[in-house]
Amino acid sequence: MNQGTSRESRVAIKILQKLNIRAIYITDASIYEFLPKADYVIMGADSICYDGSVANKMGTAMISKLACLCKKPVYIASELYKLDLRTLYGYKIKLERRSETEIVSKGDFDSLDGIEIINQFFDLTPATDLKSIICEYGIVSPAQIAGFWSKLEGKVME
Repeated sequence: MNQGTSRESRVAIKILQKLNIRAIYITDASIYEFLPKADYVIMGADSICYDGSVANKMGTAMISKLACLCKKPVYIASELYKLDLRTLYGYKIKLERRSETEIVSKGDFDSLDGIEIINQFFDLTPATDLKSIICEYGIVSPAQIAGFWSKLEGKVME
């Protein structure tokens, strides 16, 4: 149920409906078929790097790359608090891997000799593949996202 979609994307569609903005709602796996019809792509982020790159569910980087090839702008909609300040100091966002049992079951193969099972759950989309990040401060360039952190920090400290 809800394969290839998220709760957040369903909320976004409801908001677009209220604003009378037409949208096509598809699964991630359908992107190749429908991207030529799109004006732009909006996806979310689980974490934002200081350079404007974003970590999100697996497939986000692939969709962004395909959108770039099709000359479709990619926007990331995310709250600024997801900025990982450690990335300023060279730390990389840890891209989660999940249990291999989510993708293979006992008996799927005669043996696992010579097979490494990787259930990568997140990927990293480079800032260069993004047009803008939509956040509390509006639509900002990925390169400028860190500059808005001090504004958010100041608000929180009030």
